[in-house]
Amino acid sequence: MSTNTIQLQDVLPRAGLVIDNHKPFTCRPQRDKLIVAKLRQARVIGRAFLKRNEYRGTLNAALEAMFIAAAQDNVRAKLTKAANDDDDDDDDDDEGGYLDFVDEVKKHVEWAQQLSSSVFLDFFTALLGARVAWNANPRQPLDPNNHSTTAKVAQALLDLEPGL
Repeated sequence: MSTNTIQLQDVLPRAGLVIDNHKPFTCRPQRDKLIVAKLRQARVIGRAFLKRNEYRGTLNAALEAMFIAAAQDNVRAKLTKAANDDDDDDDDDDEGGYLDFVDEVKKHVEWAQQLSSSVFLDFFTALLGARVAWNANPRQPLDPNNHSTTAKVAQALLDLEPGL
């Protein structure tokens, strides 16, 4: 199998997430390719990913670390800063909100440092959306103990921040 045929939606964990195989994960094929390239560059996934299951654990660990970073109080504070500073319209750089939150998460994700903020935003949002979609329409495995680590930590973040 050629390394160019690795698709992002093919390498992501499935249990506890809803991922459509028939469309790009971030809705833009070129963004998916950039993400796969950065994951490969960081050795989170390898050239023979689909043939070697050991990379699945590495990818789950990398995505788990991303959501653990997102759950840190100082990172999540970016979500609420805008609500606490509604009278301060002049300070756009420190406004807070979802975009600033995701940018702060990206700072803690080593493999994503070379991605643009918009590509990382699409990826992070799509992963959270995959868990939200599973919550709205659960599929096998139904037992949360059998969900991927990625699904579990995404759910933990959603439990901390239900508005995401």
